[in-house]
Amino acid sequence: MTSRMFKDRTAGFWIGIAAAAIAIIGAIVYIAVDVSDRTFSIPGFILMLLGGLSFAIVLLTDYRFAPAVPAVLGILGFAFTVCAAIPSLSDVWNHVVFIGGNAAAGVAFSIVFLVSAILSVISCFMDQRKTVQD
Repeated sequence: MTSRMFKDRTAGFWIGIAAAAIAIIGAIVYIAVDVSDRTFSIPGFILMLLGGLSFAIVLLTDYRFAPAVPAVLGILGFAFTVCAAIPSLSDVWNHVVFIGGNAAAGVAFSIVFLVSAILSVISCFMDQRKTVQD
């Protein structure tokens, strides 16, 4: 079973694996570091974690739509994370502490989740398994 999951995989699959790993590790670090701050987004965390874990659909099946699931969840998780970070960024831009929060952490995790989302989208448009040419 395990050998079949990784047999004849393409670069698109490995890019998706990288995106899933970035999403899972990023989400775990996100909740460990930023959970008590205003820049933390519970929906963003959940969607990124689900996006990374949903790559198991690609791993276990050969459905053509499977790579789109982690891509959609990753994009939504990134969007929620950016929305949570914007008020703190406005404080930095305006030199006024009104909202508070760790703007640097909000930007850092937004960038991590953006990289994961972009890699998921790239993987989504690539073949996941090599086809045998006769």
